[in-house]
Amino acid sequence: METDDLAALQQEARRFNAGMNGIVQNMPTIALDNLEIRLQSFHMDVIPPGIEVREHEHPNYELAFIERGGMTSMCDDVKISCTSRNGRIFLMPPMTLHHRRFDNDINIDRAMIFSIAGTDEAGRQLCRQLPSMIREKGFSGEATASLTFMRDELLRQLAARRPLAPEVARHCLRAFLALFFQENFPELFDSAANALMPLAGLSDADRIVEIKRFVEHVMNSPASLEKFEKRFGLSGRHLNRIFKQAAGVTLGDYVAQRKLAHAENLLLGSNASVTEVAKALGFKNLTMFSIFFHKRKGCSPTSFREAARRRPCMS
Repeated sequence: METDDLAALQQEARRFNAGMNGIVQNMPTIALDNLEIRLQSFHMDVIPPGIEVREHEHPNYELAFIERGGMTSMCDDVKISCTSRNGRIFLMPPMTLHHRRFDNDINIDRAMIFSIAGTDEAGRQLCRQLPSMIREKGFSGEATASLTFMRDELLRQLAARRPLAPEVARHCLRAFLALFFQENFPELFDSAANALMPLAGLSDADRIVEIKRFVEHVMNSPASLEKFEKRFGLSGRHLNRIFKQAAGVTLGDYVAQRKLAHAENLLLGSNASVTEVAKALGFKNLTMFSIFFHKRKGCSPTSFREAARRRPCMS
């Protein structure tokens, strides 16, 4: 029976990996302040009981969680136990010697392989510090309630008979990775390296790129103009002027457009309630989100979700 179980899971893994190859291919980089993450693969491995993997190293970062069974790793003499029971998320920097052993059960391991680069000198300095920060945290992160919800929803959708559209899946993957670093490595965003000085010498064109990255970073909170003034050291009037000149819309309109796009993806691509979608996008309550959505789409979020596959929502 266990042999049949293993064969069925391996077939599921082949289907999952084939689908994910298409989704990850040409996936845009994920912006985290002055860092960028490029996801290279997200794959599912089904490992027979008691397998040991000899010492080796990888050229990129690896983030893994155990869906079934358990994995014990040794990274630079640090022991890490990640199991389906403790929910720990394994994170390993590039070129880290490690070996691992899997539980005496059929094990399911889902792993993301990615690279991280800095977009300016402050970001590059953070990249140099990140491996040490990961080691200090024991090569693992905590599966918070938000992360667990995001992970489970992503996997549930990908396993569905009618899987996620590629762009919605990419959105969920971006959200998961961004949330992982925000909740487990807040110092990446609060450190002195993210102070305003490195932004002071940017050209207007480069600053527009940084503003757009920052919009994605604050997507899960109220994006007040004061946040942008503090981040970029410019008045709101000047920010709006240079942004509209480059992008054709005011900064406020751009933020609204991006929030609307995220809202549509979440409404169509997940089973999250409308209240949960509103909370994920930083709205104080459901009423505020409904007013925002209706103003731009001509219908309520619930109506949009129910009618989207039958007829277009009014715009």
